[in-house]
Amino acid sequence: MEHSISTKAITFKYDESTIIDCLDFQVKRGSFITIIGPNGSGKSTLLKLMAANLSCYEGTVLINNRGLNTYKMKELAKEMAVVPQDTSVSYDFDVYDIVLMGRNPHLKRFQKESEVDFQIVKEAMEQTDTLHLKDRKINEISGGERQRVIIARALAQQSKIILLDEPTSSLDIHHQLEVLELLKRLNKEKKVTIIAVLHDMNLAARYSQEILLLHHGKMLTMGKTEEVMTVENLQQAYQMEMIIQRNTYTKALEVIPLAVKKRWK
Repeated sequence: MEHSISTKAITFKYDESTIIDCLDFQVKRGSFITIIGPNGSGKSTLLKLMAANLSCYEGTVLINNRGLNTYKMKELAKEMAVVPQDTSVSYDFDVYDIVLMGRNPHLKRFQKESEVDFQIVKEAMEQTDTLHLKDRKINEISGGERQRVIIARALAQQSKIILLDEPTSSLDIHHQLEVLELLKRLNKEKKVTIIAVLHDMNLAARYSQEILLLHHGKMLTMGKTEEVMTVENLQQAYQMEMIIQRNTYTKALEVIPLAVKKRWK
């Protein structure tokens, strides 16, 4: 199976501080992988490196075995859509126009959108429960609503890979599950590769096929969810006493924190 994204010993530094330290991993095409780890472990930085929003200090990010820096912007947008943690928009466009921007990579210069493009946008907005917001200004809606609009734009882009940085952080529990169920469906039915950063370990355990656990910018472990979500691994990363059990209803692993294990150094 081909790899959608792979990294070759990537390192990233802010001034003299190493945030990502010689990270080397591969994400197979069609995977649903979640990146977890404590605050400051480098999760969002890693996602920005994969999205070409930051450049590696050392090493290389590959998309389909091709260097990320060899892609032109429009070409890369056909391969990968990005939902950032900060979904603020500088210009006060209508919500519909924001989602319609997802079709730009598929249009030639000066080409107008077709009925097919409009239908794709409508479906993306229906899937994310944002169609009723289409005539609202993007900066007049709530943070949670704006998050769903940006996800709708990513869906309209119809990329083979979607990167999401904390996609559920501004959402109520209803829309958290709705968004993750949508991503799971896209992954299963359309074979879209999903790579998401999540703080909620229980949501990660419920929806991910694989998990990448970061600690101080290094990969503590990566593999199938049930192999990574162990007391030993999570205690090492989070410095917490915890138990892990299987949820009676979802059948997914469930982490129950008990106490802080020791102070952070």
